[in-house]
Amino acid sequence: MPGLNGSTLTLYLNNVGIFVADTVAPEAAIGTGVLAAGTVKVLGNTKEGAKNLAGELHNAGMNTLKNVSTGLPTPQGLSKEIHLGQQGKHITGHNNYIPGRSPLAEGVDPQKLLNGVHSGEYPIIRMTPRNQPIVNFGKPIGKYEGQPTNYGIIHYGKNGAHIVPANPIQH
Repeated sequence: MPGLNGSTLTLYLNNVGIFVADTVAPEAAIGTGVLAAGTVKVLGNTKEGAKNLAGELHNAGMNTLKNVSTGLPTPQGLSKEIHLGQQGKHITGHNNYIPGRSPLAEGVDPQKLLNGVHSGEYPIIRMTPRNQPIVNFGKPIGKYEGQPTNYGIIHYGKNGAHIVPANPIQH
């Protein structure tokens, strides 16, 4: 990349961002406010430099995503224990099962789902008007009106919580 007076411009990456500077004197960019304390990585002005840039941006983006909280906070008072009697209404074959209620899929452990909500593994996407969390479990947990769903509503009270598969179309 040609620069002033025939010098070569090169791409650089640091903790502030990507910038272009003279290959001979990249520190000259300091006066521009682009550089800050920290390591400067020379990305170069070649195809290999572009590949390095793509890799660095991907890694930086993945690290940022790991630190982003994607859900609402867990409500105070949300029980950490499943109320087996209430949950049984949604488990096919349980003595409390009520046909027509949204059933959990076979093999789904509601206690593990609830633990995942408390740990932040599963994001709360919103609250119902009754202050019940709607959670995206990221995988099918049961059926809602015959359709597989990744979403569940957590009903809770002083005696425990139970998870009800919810509408798979969330707005």
